[in-house]
Amino acid sequence: MNKPEYIKKLGRLNPDVYNNFLRNNSIAFQRDDRLNRDKLFGDAKTFFLVNEFKSNDPILIKQFGYIAKDLFKILGDWYGPGTIYNIQFALLSPGDEIKRHYDGGLQFSLSQRIHVPLVTCDDVIFNIGNRRYNLDTGSIVEINNNQYHQVKNTSQNTNRLHLIIDYVAQKHVRFLFSP
Repeated sequence: MNKPEYIKKLGRLNPDVYNNFLRNNSIAFQRDDRLNRDKLFGDAKTFFLVNEFKSNDPILIKQFGYIAKDLFKILGDWYGPGTIYNIQFALLSPGDEIKRHYDGGLQFSLSQRIHVPLVTCDDVIFNIGNRRYNLDTGSIVEINNNQYHQVKNTSQNTNRLHLIIDYVAQKHVRFLFSP
């Protein structure tokens, strides 16, 4: 799989559009305790719009598709035609952290892990491998999720909110479905 060593900057978008989408749809974030995720992700909260190729809300998907046209175009330009494995919004409150881990499994090896910081600050530290990053609000960044990575929100009063997308190039989709 062609992943960056640490991160690759793909472009920028207007985070206000996505923050308004969350606000206007009264999105409720919750802890995700599946597969012992709570041990790594602590009190981080998520909202999955798409989870493992599936969505339970066609109206929200349609709205998101409308506001994310530019984002999907950027992903298509970089990686070719593809599909979405996950779309999640991840909320990390002040003082919380996501412990050091890597994303294992074929689905994460074959997908591009895209982060878009919607709300962040200089006190949010994203470590990938042995490098430290402060991602800018509105930047579209691919991270190498097969590298060990962790996040600490050391701010006193700013939530860290990221849009996270796992994009799978069409040529890899067939490997993720059992015959």
